[in-house]
Formats: sequence, C-alpha cells, structure tokens
Amino acid sequence: MKVTIKDIAREADVSVTTVSRVLNNKPDVGDDTRAKILKIIDEMNYNPNSVARGLVMQKTHTIGLIIPDISNPFFPQVARAVEDKAQKLGYSVIFFNTDNHLEREKKAVELFKSKQVDGLIVSLSLGNEKILKELKSTNYPVVQIDRSVLTDSYPLVSIDNKNSAYQMVEYMLKKGHRKIAHISGDLNTTTARERLEGYKKALKNYEVEINNDYIIEGNYTSILDLRQCRSYLSLKIDHQQFLRPMT
Repeated sequence: MKVTIKDIAREADVSVTTVSRVLNNKPDVGDDTRAKILKIIDEMNYNPNSVARGLVMQKTHTIGLIIPDISNPFFPQVARAVEDKAQKLGYSVIFFNTDNHLEREKKAVELFKSKQVDGLIVSLSLGNEKILKELKSTNYPVVQIDRSVLTDSYPLVSIDNKNSAYQMVEYMLKKGHRKIAHISGDLNTTTARERLEGYKKALKNYEVEINNDYIIEGNYTSILDLRQCRSYLSLKIDHQQFLRPMT
C-alpha cells in the first residue's frame, strides 16, 4: 500500500500540516521535529506526488522545450545543454518537436500550458507571434532560442545571422569568386530571412549583381538541400567560370 502524508503524520505523532511544512521546507518547525519527520519519511520510503505538490505550490519544476527539428544536428546539442543545466537546478525538461509546422507549434504551447510547466524555451516560426503575445499578457516565462519572433517581449539566445552570412559571402568575394549561390532555410523563420539579407547585403556592397537564379529556398533538411544543390548545378551556366578567381 502506498504511503501517504497522513501515514507520516500518524507515525511522527504530528499534524499533516507540520509534515507538509517539512516537505516544502517551510519555517516554524522545530529542528528536532523536522529531523524526526525526515527520518520517518526515509524509513517509510515516502515519495510525495509531484503533480499534486505542483498544483498546491503552483510550481512543477518542469520546463517545456519546443524545437523545430530534432534531426537537425544543432538542436540535439541545444536540448542536451538545456537538460544538463535544468537538472543542476532541480528541474525536468519535456521536449516537443514541431517539424517547423505552425499548428504543431501552437499545439506544443497549449500542451505545456495544460501541464502547468513553469516556463518555456521556444524556437518558433514567424506567424506565431500571437502565441507569444498571449503568453506575455499573462507574464508567462518564455525564452526564445535561435529564432526571434518578438524581440521586444521576450529574451533571445541566438547569433547574429545577418552578419555571419555577410562574413561568409564576403570571404568568398575577397577570394575573387562572383557566382555565389545561396540555399536558404525556411523563409518563415527569422534565421533564414536574416541570412538571406546578409548574403544580399554582401553582394550589394561589393557591387555584384544579385541573380535570383542563384537563390533557392530550402527548409533546413539535408535531403531537400541536396536536391536543391543538384537543381542549382543543373542551371545553364558556365560552371568553369563558377568560383574562378578574377584576374
């Protein structure tokens, strides 16, 4: 039979409220009484119902992590880092993979709210700004990673995608290359848009005409990107001139 908080109270000859105060590390319990209760809890192998405690304390010590593609090598590393840090702080992490679908992103947020997680770490697509606005209106804790949807509402952990893309294109331009293709990610994401913007800015600054035939939209999956590469290579251009240093 499962041990209950009433069993602990009866064995310790104290009230249920006193046991509850010990379990929740509250003050106003004598040291001897606290030690006695903790000893009985250990001897009876009592495991409090974390869900029930969460409802009472309005804290579940869980965090929801919403990521767009777990098969992308970047996101498992992010998930591992989040989980490692959460465990050190006494939290558990629940993952939800959305496959870059707007409706799945909405479903993930709704699911986590119903489970009363203490906060969310999210990587959402453009088009789901409304979700974050609703969460903001209730002061729900959220941190954005990789993709910024509402930069003025929630903190963001990311890189400067625009400048990174600019630097990569600039490097090739300085090597003398002029026919530089760009396979973007899903343009419903800020990361893809910012990288495309950086690509175009570098070409413009170096007075290289932007050829839309060299810009192909991908979706962050390696299979599609490979197909897009093949599609690009099939374009009717002089490949011997491609990436040839200028004289």
